[in-house]
Amino acid sequence: MQKYTKWILGTLLVCSGVLATSHTESVTRWTGNDSTTKVHQTANPVISAVITDLENEVKSTHFDSKRTIHRLRFKRIVYYLSEARSFDEKNWEYNRDEALTRASNILRHHQVKTGQGYEL
Repeated sequence: MQKYTKWILGTLLVCSGVLATSHTESVTRWTGNDSTTKVHQTANPVISAVITDLENEVKSTHFDSKRTIHRLRFKRIVYYLSEARSFDEKNWEYNRDEALTRASNILRHHQVKTGQGYEL
């Protein structure tokens, strides 16, 4: 009896998988354009301003291109800012905030080490 149950359940699982994959077009149409427009409409424009402010602060900070550590810090800041911008477009708030925090921390560290920013 167990053999038959296993065969029936296995056959049912395979058939449902084939049936589900054959109807993916209707599922994507069902979840398609309406939900994506809602996501883009609910994106918070205030956070984008925070990204822009941090980018402007990076532009006003001096990085010596002859020093390897300055180039490395600058590359890491630019990387995290680009990640934050892409996360902002996808409306992934936690990841965006995490990337902004990392970029801000690196920038603040650079400013303190070079005497351009806040003093502790």
